[in-house]
Amino acid sequence: MALNNLAAVYEEQKQFDQAEKLYRQAMEIRKNVFGENHNEYAISLNNLAGLFINKRQFDQAERMIRSANAIWEKSLPENSPTMAIGLNNLAALYRKWQIRLKESEQLYLQAIEKRKKLLGENHPLTADSENDLALLYMNLKEFEKAEPLLLNSSRKTMKSLQASFPVLSEKEKAGFISENLFFNDCNHSFLFNHPGASDTIVNNNVNLLLFFKSLSLADTRNMLDYIRKSSDSVVQQQIAEWQSVRMILSAQYALPASQRIRDLPDKEAAAEKLEKELSMQSAKFREQQSALRVSMKEVQAGMDSDEAAIEFVSFRYYNQRQTDSMIYAAYIIRKQEGKARFVPLFEEKQLQDLISMAGRSATGVAKVFYGVSMNFTSDAAEQLYKLIWKPLEKHLVGIKKISFSPAGKLYGIAFHALPAGKGKILQDLYELRQYVSTRQIAFRTTDQRNDRQTGGPASIVLMGDADFSMDSVSIAKGGDQEAAAKSLASRGGGATWPALPFTGTEVDSIKKIFDRKAIPAKLYMKTEASEAAVKKLDGQSPAVLHIATHGFYVPEIIQSTRDTGSGRGIGTNTYKLANDPLLRNGLILAGGNYAWSGHIPLKGVDDGILTAYEIAQLNLSQTKLVVLSACETALGDIKGSEGVFGLQRAFKLAGSDKMILSLWQVPDMETALLMTAFYKYWLGGATIKDAFYQARAAMREIYPPFSWAAFVLVE
Repeated sequence: MALNNLAAVYEEQKQFDQAEKLYRQAMEIRKNVFGENHNEYAISLNNLAGLFINKRQFDQAERMIRSANAIWEKSLPENSPTMAIGLNNLAALYRKWQIRLKESEQLYLQAIEKRKKLLGENHPLTADSENDLALLYMNLKEFEKAEPLLLNSSRKTMKSLQASFPVLSEKEKAGFISENLFFNDCNHSFLFNHPGASDTIVNNNVNLLLFFKSLSLADTRNMLDYIRKSSDSVVQQQIAEWQSVRMILSAQYALPASQRIRDLPDKEAAAEKLEKELSMQSAKFREQQSALRVSMKEVQAGMDSDEAAIEFVSFRYYNQRQTDSMIYAAYIIRKQEGKARFVPLFEEKQLQDLISMAGRSATGVAKVFYGVSMNFTSDAAEQLYKLIWKPLEKHLVGIKKISFSPAGKLYGIAFHALPAGKGKILQDLYELRQYVSTRQIAFRTTDQRNDRQTGGPASIVLMGDADFSMDSVSIAKGGDQEAAAKSLASRGGGATWPALPFTGTEVDSIKKIFDRKAIPAKLYMKTEASEAAVKKLDGQSPAVLHIATHGFYVPEIIQSTRDTGSGRGIGTNTYKLANDPLLRNGLILAGGNYAWSGHIPLKGVDDGILTAYEIAQLNLSQTKLVVLSACETALGDIKGSEGVFGLQRAFKLAGSDKMILSLWQVPDMETALLMTAFYKYWLGGATIKDAFYQARAAMREIYPPFSWAAFVLVE
């Protein structure tokens, strides 16, 4: 079993030679243990056949499938569900091989009938066979036959996911979603290949997006919200244990692998077990929830008459066979229309080529796309606009407000600063509002009303001008030595992190604004702007948390360069080598330079590097808004339909509602001005979104987009 699982991993990574070697080893073991006429041996033949299909060695795959089927016919009863696997696999082979397509159709029909009879109409495997038959009809351009099958498989797969989620850990949820995303790709590809598709399947695809987008995040967030509010002492003890184990893991991940505790895998298993128990505790609650079942009609009900909602989507394109092409498209929802509009946009390679030509870093790209001088646009910026936005314009006539949710590489785009011709940017033409998923629009009316009723936040905690240069002993003693570097830097760094004097000016100015309104404001600076100070907010967080400091995001690197326990020690930056993206994303606070440069902090002392992983363990559910006045805090690894794995995901899991984050390295002085303006407008009576829009508009009058457009409000 272990060999087969490892082989499957290599196959997923397209390391086919290594996968074949392991599959053959597993098959040889099963042959020696069970014999050539046993079900286990047939399973190995079937696994190897699947690999050969992926390698497009169809003749070898056919021989193995037929051999496996022959074993099953002799060794298994006629009513065994495994017999349907043999039928389905042979049908899939012919479909992908593009031969004997009529025979493939008959085999699929037999597999569907057998699975309905033995497993049930709504079983996931029945849905798989229906989806596969739909792909065959798409190959044959028989779209009218494919459409009802796609609709059926969509409905059944969604039902299966809803039933399974309450008892899964977040890791298991991610795997389960990944396994079921192929049918989503098929549905989007159907519309791409068949512009004359019915309103029914277009709206069905929108509802799938509303269900799937950030599904694991929304489900886990709902579970944690419920658990945190529970008065059950057993439940509270479980969540305390879970947080404790996760904090132990966080401290261990900060160490070189050679120095971590030996029973680390046991700790990881214990954390996952506790998470599953907590999920089961809230299963009954979530059965009553509607948050994961929002439809397009409910989104439309929450929209204004002059508003459009745009769900961007990226999907692996299917045309006769699954390709390596990632296609981007948009579904546009207008309030009074019964049908969403599907708009194909571009291939990911086109966007990536444009980004690569613009620069090698997020900051370098931003300078080219958004301009470092007033009313400046480059050819690259114009191409970006034509690629992403121009195809949408004819569908947005009469629209003044746009609520949207990005996908894939679009998470790194500052939509509001896209050039729109004649010296204008999109912010000049539309009121733009970014969401994790536009399903949040269905719940937005209450949020807006609350913003207006409260007249601003009830309290704020501010952190800035942290002393990054303290060593581990100084952190432990709460030392107060001055930072060595006094350069006027951007809020991002490299080998070490320089001081940020304007962050002190920023948080001090904001505190004075709150003081004038007699709103409680707690200020942490220098040595007090620490990781420990943030963690002490657990369970008693303020209405607003504002952190002005350095932020970091380290992109995923190839496995061979990671810290895998080979003895790396002092001098190794473990955050850059971590597997978990939440460990490669975070904030630098007091003393952070010591650990960042590879030194190991004293045992039991926070190292000054607050990772997204650590933030996700906190309870910040009383916080309405988190403002990360730092560099690249909106970035992270993009994980399919789950979106960005980074600080924004971490703060969402911690319970915060809204976040202001940055897409590139932001200049210190201009950032301070933007943030001060935002709070003046907010405490002056505007809603959060209106105050943020007004602050950006004010900055637009004085500075080029690069200086201020990095910041986005994510809801």
